[in-house]
Amino acid sequence: MLFLQGGATLQFAQVPMNLLRGKGKADYVLTGEWSKKAVKKRRAIAMFGIAASSEDRNFTYAPKQWKVRPDAAYVHYCSNETIVGLNIMK
Repeated sequence: MLFLQGGATLQFAQVPMNLLRGKGKADYVLTGEWSKKAVKKRRAIAMFGIAASSEDRNFTYAPKQWKVRPDAAYVHYCSNETIVGLNIMK
């Protein structure tokens, strides 16, 4: 059992370190402030791409069209953006 300082934002660093497996690339879907924070943290670790974004309408919808790179190790998608109130998990 680990008790760590950092809460959910600590996972923004831990997830890439565990899922990259030497690939060095991951794609992110921007759905709000939490996903933007994840991208900001990711910049310090390795390369990333934006597969989709709803920032054009202030994160009021979930992007339907994603452009995921075939060599991406994983895709980060936050479906519950509590800061602006968007909950996509319906």
